[in-house]
Amino acid sequence: KNYKLRTKFIKKAIKSILSQKFSKNIFVIIGNDNPDYPFHLSQIGIRSNKNIKIKNRKKNLGEEKNMNDLLVKAKTKWFMWLADDDYLHKDFFKTINELKNINDCAAIYTNYYRLYENKKIKKKKINPEIMKINLSDFHNLFLSRKMNLIGVYGVIKKKLLIKIKGIKTLGDSYGPYSDTLIPLKLSRFGKIGYINSKLVYFRIHNDSLSINNDYPAYYSAKSDFLKNYKNLKKYLPLNEYLTNIFHYNNWFINSIYEVLQRDNERSLIYKIIIIGNLKRNLFAGYNLKFNFIIILKIFRYILKIIFK
Repeated sequence: KNYKLRTKFIKKAIKSILSQKFSKNIFVIIGNDNPDYPFHLSQIGIRSNKNIKIKNRKKNLGEEKNMNDLLVKAKTKWFMWLADDDYLHKDFFKTINELKNINDCAAIYTNYYRLYENKKIKKKKINPEIMKINLSDFHNLFLSRKMNLIGVYGVIKKKLLIKIKGIKTLGDSYGPYSDTLIPLKLSRFGKIGYINSKLVYFRIHNDSLSINNDYPAYYSAKSDFLKNYKNLKKYLPLNEYLTNIFHYNNWFINSIYEVLQRDNERSLIYKIIIIGNLKRNLFAGYNLKFNFIIILKIFRYILKIIFK
């Protein structure tokens, strides 16, 4: 992992919080997990602020432990994480604060922008309405990608996050899909609130973990995700549970294809072997209809890779 201090990014992230209308009621804890680069607000031209605390780690904890330590140290009812290279819309907290009757929500999420380097985005008007979604409907909508959100970028009840033991790294590397698991687990304890307005900016750049081509990380994370999701099986009818796994597997295949598309290091044969590995890529529920759909998609992706 690249631990270079990205001062330009973190300045934008912090300013996006300080510029919120309700910033005086927001408490920020920064966990700097790079012992070689102690961080201070003065480095990015921001004055000392009583609502901002910085934890300069004396040793590298790793992403999961660093994030969970910040969760334990927080003293507020609601909590959210934010990476150093992402930032919030100026009305993120204003929009959520104006909502009423949200105490039955375990978490509140919003849609988000995927912000690519050197590409402009077309901003849309904010729709302040909230959908409050029960467990069954949320799992279906989220895993079928009909609802866009980032699992760590929501306003979440802290006690519930602690109850599910925070974030858990899936797989044997950087943990793709680790954030995906969080709202699915939280849905056991209350409704998931969702605002279909893009109030989070998710950066995609050369150092982003989300664009690497570590295929073993994806497959080991998939295996761990399915093991963890199995623990939620008892909260869903069997047909819904199997359908949700199919949706996740479809999401997974799409992700692998996206990685293959941008991978300029591997050969064509290697790419075909990766996407064509039915044993690893097929639906885990052994449903013939779902597997047939996945096989068709894999075949289509193989053709697209060959005739790119």
